[in-house]
Amino acid sequence: MTNIMNRPQPMLRQKSVISITEVSLFSLLLTLIQCESSSSSFTTAYTSETSIPRGIEEIEAGRRLTFPASLTDELVHGFCVTGADSAEAHSSLPDLTYTEVRPFVDGTLAWDDRSYTYLGIIYSPCAGGIFLRPALHKSIEWGTVIDVAAIPDVSGDVKVCAFLEKNDDRRNGRWPSNLAKMGFAEYDSNGFGWSHKGLQQLAVYCKVLPPVTPTGTPTRNPSISNGPSIYPTIRYKAPRGYTFVPHIHTAPQLRDVVPLLRAMYADYRAVQVLLEYAPHAPAFFPLDVLKTKQSSTRTAGNTNAGLFFFPSGTANAAFDPPYDHDRDAMLAAASAGVPGYGSAQSLVLHLESSYKYDDIPEYVYAGVRLWAGTVPAEAGREVLLVVPRATHAAVALGAAASLRDTGPGVSVVPVGMAEGLLSEALRNSLIDIDRLKAREVLAVLEAGCLYSRETGEKYRGTALDGLLYLVTGDEAGEILEAAHAAVEVGRSVGFDAVAWAAALDIELPTKGGASWFGDIKTRTLRYETWGTSTESEIKSAYGRVLPRGGMQSRFLGNSNKSSPNPSWKGTAENPSDIMLKRSMASGPGPSDYWPNADEVQRYHIWMKFDYQIDKVNPGAGDWNVQCMDSYYYGSPWSAKLKVLPMLNNFGFSQKVNMFPMRWFIAEEVTEVPGNVMRDSQHLSDAYLEGVASGMLTLATGGRSFVGDEPEGRLGNFPPSEDWRRWHARRTGYVLAWQMATLRPSAPFLEVRPGSSMDATCRPLGTPPGEGAVSATVRFGEAPRATVHVEIGVESAELARAVVISPRTIAFDPVNFKEAVGVYVATSGGAPSGTEVPVVFRTRSDDPRVDDVKDTWIFITTDRGPTMEPTSAPTSACEKPEYKF
Repeated sequence: MTNIMNRPQPMLRQKSVISITEVSLFSLLLTLIQCESSSSSFTTAYTSETSIPRGIEEIEAGRRLTFPASLTDELVHGFCVTGADSAEAHSSLPDLTYTEVRPFVDGTLAWDDRSYTYLGIIYSPCAGGIFLRPALHKSIEWGTVIDVAAIPDVSGDVKVCAFLEKNDDRRNGRWPSNLAKMGFAEYDSNGFGWSHKGLQQLAVYCKVLPPVTPTGTPTRNPSISNGPSIYPTIRYKAPRGYTFVPHIHTAPQLRDVVPLLRAMYADYRAVQVLLEYAPHAPAFFPLDVLKTKQSSTRTAGNTNAGLFFFPSGTANAAFDPPYDHDRDAMLAAASAGVPGYGSAQSLVLHLESSYKYDDIPEYVYAGVRLWAGTVPAEAGREVLLVVPRATHAAVALGAAASLRDTGPGVSVVPVGMAEGLLSEALRNSLIDIDRLKAREVLAVLEAGCLYSRETGEKYRGTALDGLLYLVTGDEAGEILEAAHAAVEVGRSVGFDAVAWAAALDIELPTKGGASWFGDIKTRTLRYETWGTSTESEIKSAYGRVLPRGGMQSRFLGNSNKSSPNPSWKGTAENPSDIMLKRSMASGPGPSDYWPNADEVQRYHIWMKFDYQIDKVNPGAGDWNVQCMDSYYYGSPWSAKLKVLPMLNNFGFSQKVNMFPMRWFIAEEVTEVPGNVMRDSQHLSDAYLEGVASGMLTLATGGRSFVGDEPEGRLGNFPPSEDWRRWHARRTGYVLAWQMATLRPSAPFLEVRPGSSMDATCRPLGTPPGEGAVSATVRFGEAPRATVHVEIGVESAELARAVVISPRTIAFDPVNFKEAVGVYVATSGGAPSGTEVPVVFRTRSDDPRVDDVKDTWIFITTDRGPTMEPTSAPTSACEKPEYKF
């Protein structure tokens, strides 16, 4: 194949020497002109003044930007342009001319007067674009003026990037600070530079310039007057736009994948990366991600939710000036997708935390669910979840399966599955994924999978030539073949996650690892604490919240915070239902206290939570949100290191459950901004009730303690305190369901006993519908389809002990809030005092409320036998049949 860099490069027009007798006003003119006809030409403008360069004063006229002149005696630089059919540069220095080189690939000569070449172009934003090679390496005089001009391609979006010496103010024209003020973003280009006694790193500054509104009909390849035709190019429009969400996996990284996909489609504009052009945005490499402003060691980003929730306006200590996150703009961009592609959009996620948190899938599912919710449910929209390694297939397919009934749904990109189809040599190259070869292999796999999934074909072009440093052409062909084969397995089952898992004999996770549903089905909750004011305030919230679920509370006492072990209140004969203790921070007692075999008999559930300390702005809760998935403070960290080891303890489980405090705070404060905490260590009353609601839902196997929505909702800002408490209880309830069951939402089934103290059945012979109800059934929020609640006893022997009426109740999206009474009467078929667990189970075409159950215990009386009443299935609309 002919080396394109050895071809003569056509010029847009004859170079002309611009005479400037005085130092010019500006140093770089970026002019974008949408060509109106074949006679269109570039315009170059200079302004002479008799003074020294005027610093950062910027003049923008239409599409024209004016910059300061070079203020150093040497200038080491280069330019690249993407989104353009052609580009050229001119300077006020006669010997400083520029040659257009395309495509810009590794090995490209950096300057005409040196033999140095570029390396690591894949790590720059310029891969596959146009390089404007300067004739001079560094001998560029103070005051030199340079202009760059480009003709946009059909995308209309031109990006111009300047390369400069890194950290050397003697040879960078003093451009960096001024470019930043003018809207240029520094692009993380670690790995990109020119080769001379090793890699000489370059700083890269880029700016996307808006398209010019055409005054006529533009042509694909216009000719320029007074010169030869523009270098001929073939441009394609990708079938869809891809929006990538940044991630921190070692491999594949976005900087490895995105240039390949853009090159395969020959469409730079088809792919955007969220935050790519945000000033001082993190590069999202391992250990170089979103961080709290208090400490650079508190990295966030261990789950997809870390980026999703990161608060707007949060300063990032890793950058100077600090990165200032704009969450609303980021999520809006994720929702809108790539401009110009309409509804043909893909939001691309990477399975975060998979190499750390496979055994707590609830956090992976939750992060995917949050991002998938940003995508409008329109025809053509899709969410793609990349499986980075084969060992992550189960949790990825499971996350996709959990959202199969939501729009637009989630589909898996089988990078990890394709890995197993590679040759042994290539698989061995993936052993150390920190190495460049491994990153390149996985990047080609990912780009190949995305391409094959969209087009139905293996990529057979040559656009990857020059973009890969260690992967050979033959290896790239093998990798692309494996990618296509893995995609075809998914295509054979319609990319349905459940069927795909079955085809690969993969068992999907169906429940959380550290958060799970207990089986406490009593009317009275008995609980004890080991802690300080935090535990005391949560237990008080238990007492306020329990009656909303038809239960009463009994607090057994607290163990002293300084004790090396708890002074147990529960006994082996009469255990406490909950032992409440935080999962991290100093005290109370040892942070890692493990009950012994005798002690675990004294309680049913050891309830842990990550401590909610806030160092900066407790009211806003920013720091809690920043740390929601960080080292030490984060919820996944506690779940992984403080809960799972106790659950999986050899010999006996310590029955530890986990409510993710910081995750809850992030969910709630994002929906309802307001007071999170009343000081740096203590939650507000509303948040305490939300925490209590979530913990109690976990302990009781899914019961709702939300209650009716009061007046004073969010539309009336500020919302009332009662409404805030209700909303926090709702958030805690939904989060508990999501974490324990991996469902995307909660069912809002509400079964309330007629009495929280008296569990006795109705007297023998009580006619159906008369007397006090034994329980009521309703839904707190509307189902999407009719729901049948079936009431019965699972044990055939115990079923003879009671008479239940009605046995089926139908609810629909209209009557769901109308409470229907259920009567449980003694039949005489069992001795008095027999405890009978009555099960309320749902059946529906709405997966959110299908196969949900609650159980309440009823106790028979000593009256004699009675006739079995007959009752047809009843709709909630038929409530007048019952009197309660």
